Amino acid sequence: MDESSSLDALAGLLEQLADNPRDFHLHVQHIRLAKSLEGMEAELTSALEMFTNCFAAGDEVWLSLIETKRRSVNVDTINGIEELLALYQRAEADYFSIPVLKQHIEFILGRYEYYANGATKPHELGELFSTEWTRAAITNIARKGIGHITQSHLLWDPLRDWELEILESSSVSEKSSLVEHMEAFLLERLSQPHAHVDNTFQAYSSFTTNYKPASQYESLLVAASRNKSRILKAVERRDQYENALNQSNNSLEAFGRYITYERRAKYPDLAITSAVYERAISEAAKRKFHGEPGAEEALRAFWVGYSDAMRLLNISQELQIDMFKRAVRSVPECGEIWARYIRCIERYTDPEHIHKGRDAVTGLFAQASAIPQLLQNVEQLVPLILARAGFEKRLIDLGLSDDETIPALIGILESGMEMVRKTPSGDPRLRLENYLAELYRFAGVPESSVSVWQSAAKHYKNSYLAWTSYTDCLIQTDRHDEARKVFSDIAAKQIDWPEAVWEAWSLFEHFHGSVEQIEASLDKIEKAQYQVNTRRVKEAEKANRQATQVASELQATSVPVSEIPVPSAFKEDPMIVDSANGSRGIKRLAEDPPVEDAHKKIKLEPPQAPLKRDRENSTVFVADILNDATEEELTNMFKDCGRIREVKITNLPSATVATVEFMDRTSVPAALTKDKKKIRDQEIAVHMAWQSTLYVTNFPESADDSYIRNLFGKYGTIFDVRWPSKKFKNTRRFCYIQYTSPLAAQTSLELHGQELESGRTISVLISNPERKKERTDQDANDRELHVAGLSKQTTKHDLQKLFAKFGPVKDIRMAMDSDGRFRGFAFVEFADEGHARAALDANNHELKGRRMAITIADSRVKSKQRTFDTARGLGRNAELASRSIRVKNLPASIQEGVLQQLFEKNVSVKRVELLASTNEAIVELESQADVGRLLLQPEAITFNGTPLDITEEAVGPRKQDTDGRSGMFVPRKMISKLGHKQKLATAINSARSHTTTAATLINPSSASGGKGQNDFRKLLGGAFHAKDLFDLTGLTAMVTGGGTGIGYMIARGLAANGAKVYITGRRADVLQRVVDTTPKTEGEILALPMDVTSKDSILQAKKEIEMKEGRLHILVNNAGQVGPTSPFLADPNAPEVKDGESFGTALFKEDQQEWSDLYSINVFSIYFMTTAFLGLLEKGTKECKIPGYTSSVINITSISGVIKLAQDHFCYNSAKAAASHLTKMLATEFALKKIPVRVNSIAPGVYASEMTIDTISAEEVDIIGKGIMPVPAKRDGRRVPQLKSSGEFQRLYSSSADEMAGTAVYLASKAGSYMNGQELIIDGGYCAVNPAVV
Repeated sequence: MDESSSLDALAGLLEQLADNPRDFHLHVQHIRLAKSLEGMEAELTSALEMFTNCFAAGDEVWLSLIETKRRSVNVDTINGIEELLALYQRAEADYFSIPVLKQHIEFILGRYEYYANGATKPHELGELFSTEWTRAAITNIARKGIGHITQSHLLWDPLRDWELEILESSSVSEKSSLVEHMEAFLLERLSQPHAHVDNTFQAYSSFTTNYKPASQYESLLVAASRNKSRILKAVERRDQYENALNQSNNSLEAFGRYITYERRAKYPDLAITSAVYERAISEAAKRKFHGEPGAEEALRAFWVGYSDAMRLLNISQELQIDMFKRAVRSVPECGEIWARYIRCIERYTDPEHIHKGRDAVTGLFAQASAIPQLLQNVEQLVPLILARAGFEKRLIDLGLSDDETIPALIGILESGMEMVRKTPSGDPRLRLENYLAELYRFAGVPESSVSVWQSAAKHYKNSYLAWTSYTDCLIQTDRHDEARKVFSDIAAKQIDWPEAVWEAWSLFEHFHGSVEQIEASLDKIEKAQYQVNTRRVKEAEKANRQATQVASELQATSVPVSEIPVPSAFKEDPMIVDSANGSRGIKRLAEDPPVEDAHKKIKLEPPQAPLKRDRENSTVFVADILNDATEEELTNMFKDCGRIREVKITNLPSATVATVEFMDRTSVPAALTKDKKKIRDQEIAVHMAWQSTLYVTNFPESADDSYIRNLFGKYGTIFDVRWPSKKFKNTRRFCYIQYTSPLAAQTSLELHGQELESGRTISVLISNPERKKERTDQDANDRELHVAGLSKQTTKHDLQKLFAKFGPVKDIRMAMDSDGRFRGFAFVEFADEGHARAALDANNHELKGRRMAITIADSRVKSKQRTFDTARGLGRNAELASRSIRVKNLPASIQEGVLQQLFEKNVSVKRVELLASTNEAIVELESQADVGRLLLQPEAITFNGTPLDITEEAVGPRKQDTDGRSGMFVPRKMISKLGHKQKLATAINSARSHTTTAATLINPSSASGGKGQNDFRKLLGGAFHAKDLFDLTGLTAMVTGGGTGIGYMIARGLAANGAKVYITGRRADVLQRVVDTTPKTEGEILALPMDVTSKDSILQAKKEIEMKEGRLHILVNNAGQVGPTSPFLADPNAPEVKDGESFGTALFKEDQQEWSDLYSINVFSIYFMTTAFLGLLEKGTKECKIPGYTSSVINITSISGVIKLAQDHFCYNSAKAAASHLTKMLATEFALKKIPVRVNSIAPGVYASEMTIDTISAEEVDIIGKGIMPVPAKRDGRRVPQLKSSGEFQRLYSSSADEMAGTAVYLASKAGSYMNGQELIIDGGYCAVNPAVV
């Protein structure tokens, strides 16, 4: 668009905005157009300001506006500063945004530093940017980020650093109060769940070292460590949801699952729940701004859920009112929010000030009623009117009404009914009519309700509910004759459910009528049934004719008349999307007539088989159900309506819905009577699912699931998209789109016939399982010819030249053998079926002295010839495996078609086979190069936020899958043949034996069996090098708690010496930081999140190791923690130790649950980890190629387990003693049972770790050790580099972790393979000079 056109478009937009100032999409267009114009900064600013004046805006608007304002105002004046600060406050009030909050903090700190560094501060600024004002301002801003687990540190870290700078530069008189403030600040932050709690703990540790007395150091750190552990558990419980958000680019579905978790928590966390909702709302608003389908509905749903959650969590009235003000600015068209706002006002209205409350409610109702979008949506309008009417009704119930209350209530309902009836669909559930009729009954004037239902029946002429409610009201008011007349008049009318009316009439007459009246009613009902059934048959025939005409017109517009394909002998049922195109092969049956020229004959369509499944007409949608509703509850609700085929519950971004499919469509009317019934006190809504499913075909070949959902999502909420399997026809191109309402399906029909790409118009039809539709892409495989009988000298050019005369040739595939020689047949694909059929005339044509045999290719026919890859020694099945991958960790609901689309974005896919029993799939690719490309791809392939586990399919014999298939695309009869041993193994063994024989001939002494000193020295030659002694190359290790402290030291040591090391822990971010910061030159470390106190988590980790490695050689049980302490033990003057009673009482106060928790991780985990992985460790021994090597279990105990002193913690010391003895028992039992796995332990002395302190000075070693005598080494155990938050290394000592890592490497390597059942104490001599059991 040129400049002139852009300006014209801008002028037109401004005119439209003048007429429609509340049109959201016009404002968005205004902003985008202004951004695209050069030199129009003023217009862009105007567009941004107009938008923010009308609507809540996200950071994509506010950041631009703030930046523009910062450039235009003078920040050295009070007006400029106040204007900018006000802009920040407005931005933060709209939507939660870390970038806006962070920029706000940076601005305030920048101005503070500017004036603190000597710049003259204008007097008019007063207290602005003073230390106290700055502290209060940025603290308030940072607190807005509480609950954002992964990003709140972006706000708190600058505040912490600033506070520390203030503290360090403070005077002596100020320091005391600032130390107290800083301690409170850090402890407050430690109590908030956040991913970077380790950094906060480190900051607190450093602060305590520098500013608190040494005598308080340990007690403060132990208390803080306990608090940190609690926070870490809270963070770890949410890791999977944070990871899902990160992997799915903050998808609204992932937010929905996160919210569900927080809402279901036994003890909900207000800060986190609020933050998750705020983040979800902000993301939905951003997607709405960019025009993403479904985002607007999700935004409304998030606000509604947020308001309900905050009410249930009992936040203050002020906070709730503030939230509702933000909500109605964000989603003014949401009647559900306005209704909750009104009820909130009512909830906090003092009976003594009822008129003030009524004025507020009336004002809110007037505001909402002035919003056009709300008035057009009946599902938003009705809740608003009910909330307004409910306020007046409850005044009556509470005895606070006056003479105007009842007339006002009736007026609200009557005007509300009038507004509802002006909407496109009205309210088929007649909620306001029911309310008003009940009100009249409540007021003692039931006769007045007759006029309500008479009016409703007159307006909703086809609604069975309106007519039956009208007749019920007449019967209740004893107007039997009028009721009988109404029944008689409407019996044969076109009503959406006439059966309900007939049944009501029959029951009425049986109770109130005479014999003659009963017979007369039954006669009229029978006549009406005949008329209705006749009309339905005619309507169905008319619909069939219209659909046939549409399909014919579509076909006629896509190809010339001469090339219209003849009818196929088989038309697949489009509802069975995963079935093959026929139940038998191509061989002619005996009863089939002989065919002389098959390709020129037209077979007649066989008689239509009985309908297998009437999915659409036998299904009802169930809405407004609880998020945790179960299939059993729905089955119990509908079981009396008829036989149920399937119940499916789906969590959509905006709601949870379900479908109930019956075996027979006649069950649906009964199911509809369940509307407004309750499941667990929650009223459900039941709607008809008829005609809510589309059959869509002829869309672009590149279209995938995401494309279709985006294309059709704007018409309504999509319940499901079903894709066909491509295992039988790789070119099938159709799908079924199921909406939650028939109206959405009808509206989307406007896409029918639209040209989405050049020369191709999409076909969009209402799915009708009673009529087999002709797919417009059914000729996809009929475009391909199989050409056989070719000369070996035939080239691709020869075939191109021959077949081009029949029409455009899309592709020619020549069949080649493993040596690249032509095999004598080829496949020729044309652009359309007409040209392919014309090319059949070339059958028997002579080419290079050979007559060709040409037939339509059948994709289901597989070559019976088993090729053999001589270069690799691979047969047909092995060759197929070499270019296939196995995909694991698949969701149970995934479709083959969707999975194929997912991989086709990266490589060319031939076919996909789902293995439902194992939630796995085999994907056959075009080439081995494609397999390598997928396996080496750095970014994980994800599906709905879940990373897929992709492995290379085994080339050799493999175990048969549990579902009875081999996992590869081979006939069932071939499966048993895949397990034969290959002779190649024998050849290798033979070669080895020949080598041995040759060696014997060369060195006769070796054959004699006698060996002298020279032989012995030669035997030992080279065995003393460290590389030979401690090499772990080819071994697989697992280190629990390997992300920090001693576990980290050991993991780095094992990896540096060649082992592949899996580190485990509950904090995925800590583990990943180790992986990311470990130099690749220093070994391979992989993160494996696991909780050693959970058997389920242990088994899941075992499954993953078994799947990826198949064995384990080294298991280091390092995970541990401290527990309850009794600090008075080290103080001989403490009152708790003055006598036995005091001492016992003080010790008895220790928490029993804390003892149990500590034993769980320090003792129980060793037992369950070792036993769980014992089988893999045994396999590690048996499959290891190092002579004499046995797998090793290394338990990290402690000198606290062998020292006789309590060291202030009886619990911890006794647990470590138990771990030491457990080590010996395991070693003994394994040895007696001939299980080749060694078990030893390492008992460290004072080492830096999370359980002690990150940095330990020489003088602090004895304080921590709490021994009678000091440590002879006069230092702690040597440590490795510690990680800063930035990922950089901080050297605490120049030495490496040689003492801890070296000991572990010794026990794990062949050098230590003769040690079993022992405990190595590395304590600097501590146990040598203090009472111990060694």
